[in-house]
Amino acid sequence: MNAIILKPIRQLSSQALKIAAGDFDRRIAPKSADEIGGLAMALDTMACNVSTKTRTLTSLMAKHIDDLHRHGVILELVSQGDTLAGILDPLASYIEQEFPDISCAIMLADSKKKRLFHGAAPSLLPFYCAAIDGMLIADKSGSCGTAAWRKERVVVEDIVSHPYWEAYHAHIIKTSLRACWAEPILDRHGDLFGVFALYYREPKGPSPQEIAFIETCARLVALSIERLNYEEKMRTLSRAVEQSPVSIVITDALGNIEYVNPRFEKITGISAASLVGKNPRVLKSGRQSAEFYQDLWKTISSGQEWSGEFENINSLGQPYWEQAVISPIRDEQGRITHYVGVKEDITERKAHEAMLLEFNQRLQEQVELEVCNRMENEKRFQQERELQQALLIQQTKLAELGGMIGAIVHQWKQPLNIISLLTQTLQNDFEDKLFDASTLETHIEEVMNQIRFMSETVDNFRDFYKPSQQKKYFAVVEAIQGVLDLLSHQLTPCNIDVVLTGNKSLVAFGFPSDFKQVIFNLINNSHDAIIERGVETGKITITVEPTDPFVTIILCDNGGGIPESLLPDKLFEPFSTTKGEKGTGIGLSLGRTIIEEKMGGRLQARNSEAGACFTIALPTEESKT
Repeated sequence: MNAIILKPIRQLSSQALKIAAGDFDRRIAPKSADEIGGLAMALDTMACNVSTKTRTLTSLMAKHIDDLHRHGVILELVSQGDTLAGILDPLASYIEQEFPDISCAIMLADSKKKRLFHGAAPSLLPFYCAAIDGMLIADKSGSCGTAAWRKERVVVEDIVSHPYWEAYHAHIIKTSLRACWAEPILDRHGDLFGVFALYYREPKGPSPQEIAFIETCARLVALSIERLNYEEKMRTLSRAVEQSPVSIVITDALGNIEYVNPRFEKITGISAASLVGKNPRVLKSGRQSAEFYQDLWKTISSGQEWSGEFENINSLGQPYWEQAVISPIRDEQGRITHYVGVKEDITERKAHEAMLLEFNQRLQEQVELEVCNRMENEKRFQQERELQQALLIQQTKLAELGGMIGAIVHQWKQPLNIISLLTQTLQNDFEDKLFDASTLETHIEEVMNQIRFMSETVDNFRDFYKPSQQKKYFAVVEAIQGVLDLLSHQLTPCNIDVVLTGNKSLVAFGFPSDFKQVIFNLINNSHDAIIERGVETGKITITVEPTDPFVTIILCDNGGGIPESLLPDKLFEPFSTTKGEKGTGIGLSLGRTIIEEKMGGRLQARNSEAGACFTIALPTEESKT
């Protein structure tokens, strides 16, 4: 019994304990075909399975440890580099060292995201790197250009035959490269940085582990580029703050100083180390009240920006003025964590302002004294000036009177000639005995017609020159036509055509004789300009039209126009003339005074393509004010 049962059981138990202790390679050879033998066989099978699984797990653990080591090395490379080249080159070299059958290439996108350029490619041949440098970012533009265009992984298992690589076929066949997998390098927002590519020397596709590896590498490159960009921005910001011409101070939420820039140290004469941890109140001069600082703190602690001026003292106890802007800094949750003050030294400006204020006060006193001294002289000067202007205006009227007399003489010449001819005809008819009552009546009627024409000419002259005593309604077209009748002897011989258009029923309210004087002066000016510039066929157009509540008269000529330096208003200033010594400079000034001050209208001037244009707007109703 002991030999048959107990001894095999003890042996089986001993072997089982050794297997349980980890000796999975131990085998239990069954010595019988009974139940004990079957149990031995089951334990042996179990030990064999456990041994196989243990070896598999050990291999996987070793691989994971190896992968973790590689990832750790790669992470260390991308975290320690301080330049892009200092990251990409070691990273690509390390990957090629760990995987000898791989050629690694990293290409970077340009700022416009149009092309890819060389970033790192330790083992690719120089001629091939040059061929793909500047690769177009577009669909079906190699593995890299396509991945960058689509922003997704592109795997080409055989680049020799694939249509994406047709443009580079001549270069590929000169290399041993056959497969290319490209992973886009994207930032956290999906913006393109470049492409991470792996080349193989035989056609193949990636395994899940290889896909995970290329994704990890692309993410790490993206993180490194983001880190470098962020660090560069921080360096730029730091240099800007350190080199700023204004002083900058940053405090914590309680107002205790955490940072001051060199400009702050220079102005205060206190080192940053001495200021850190202290409140800016150590610089107070005492000029501002407690309420001033309470208002400042209330403003910024409520999340608002404060700006203003205050006086502080430096390390020597000397006062200085600052223009400051203090703003709160918030974290992601919107809580105020710090305050930043940007301050400019305005001590010199304040001193200049004080000097300027004192100077202005003294100047004001001198001006007031000078004004008092000149009051009487100014009155006398004004009276003399008004008298001089009145004399010049009278001279202008006398000059116009001479022109009007010449017009009358010209207008009378023709009727006088007709009367003289009629008188001679009477004598001839009498001598030829053709004189009878009918002939006499005919001669008398013709003579009276000429005398009436001469009388009307005198009446027109009298109406033109006689000042209007009061405002009244008058027909505008009729008034202008009266002036044209008087000036026709001056215009027709000079080949100047005058065209007057407008509704004869349009009336204005004002002084008709003064209005005629203005029209007379404007037409004379147009006549003189046309003659002076030698225009062969002169033309003056006068248009009268309603523009409620005014009647508008537009007078234009083809005399070349007015110098731009005199427009729009200098032309109407007293003694301003375009005729040199021939003009008094009073006509247009007097015209604007008549139209605007006496009649409540407007007189303006401009140039057209051919010459000058004057616009007169006259009220059609009596002013209610």
